[in-house]
Amino acid sequence: MAKLVNRLLLKRLNLLHSFILLCILTLLAVLAIITVEFAWAENLRGRFGETNWILPSLVAAVLLTVAAGIVTMSVLFYRWKLKRPLEILKQASEKISANDLGFSISYDSRDEMGELIAIFENMRSQLEKNLKALWRSVEERKQLNAIFAHDLRTPLSVLKGYAEFLATYFPEKKLSEAKVLDLIHTMNLHIVRLENYAEAMNSIQKLEDVPVHRVGWTSSLSRLC
Repeated sequence: MAKLVNRLLLKRLNLLHSFILLCILTLLAVLAIITVEFAWAENLRGRFGETNWILPSLVAAVLLTVAAGIVTMSVLFYRWKLKRPLEILKQASEKISANDLGFSISYDSRDEMGELIAIFENMRSQLEKNLKALWRSVEERKQLNAIFAHDLRTPLSVLKGYAEFLATYFPEKKLSEAKVLDLIHTMNLHIVRLENYAEAMNSIQKLEDVPVHRVGWTSSLSRLC
């Protein structure tokens, strides 16, 4: 019976309405038990007459019934409305803490906990997309840096070789003026090539400069809270 009420009714109500419904049901149950207790006290009074222990026993029974009703209502409210969604959120949080985003969560309820889990799932999905995009950007940057490093080796090697060549033979005046000018011209070409590489590298936006845009789940979560 409790499972049927939970499935057909409580899952369609929000937390406040569910709490009020449980309060009403608990109150009716407590009143019914207290009525039985009063009848029991009257029965004892008819059997034993006016004694000093019947009234204290009745008061104690009524207080115990009210306390038991409050505890029972709290336990049922936790089990029916809070336990399962809290377990789902806890497990999801543990997976995210372990850098595991390859999962999804859902909760078949129309209350605030169902909305919270839906927002949490949107957050997880967006986080997974952002991490995948970040990983792709890092891999592309690595490839681009490798290409630039490979292309830079050629002009640097040429400039180094020509510089050593000039340092070796120019002081000894073993090079003609035309040869020196030709070497200088070639070195200038490779210097221009290096400048072009430097400008290309500067034109690429750094990864840490990419602005971070807030996703919609934050505003939704704030509204829910």
